[in-house]
Amino acid sequence: MSTVVQLAWSGASLPPPPAGLGEQATVVHLWGACPWSETLSDYDRAHISTYARLLYDESEGATDDDLARMVFHLNPYSNRPRVQRIVRSHLRRAHWIADTLFPMLGW
Repeated sequence: MSTVVQLAWSGASLPPPPAGLGEQATVVHLWGACPWSETLSDYDRAHISTYARLLYDESEGATDDDLARMVFHLNPYSNRPRVQRIVRSHLRRAHWIADTLFPMLGW
């Protein structure tokens, strides 16, 4: 089995796995802290569904640990400071987009 690693914070999408790997390739998404800017970024566009899921799950009462498991597929107890930084930075960005950009769109 082969592994293809996709870096979430790189802002660039990876090409498809090399020919011959077929169904046996596993894609591993490595999360980092959410990048910040005062405008909508390519990273935001690529992760808008993640932001929506975070906001929805939070509104349903999910804790940071729940979000780590359900949205990012991370064990909240392994390297806890890193996992909290990932969850909280993405949640902060999701709230910023919802509070700043959605009203400008008339939502």
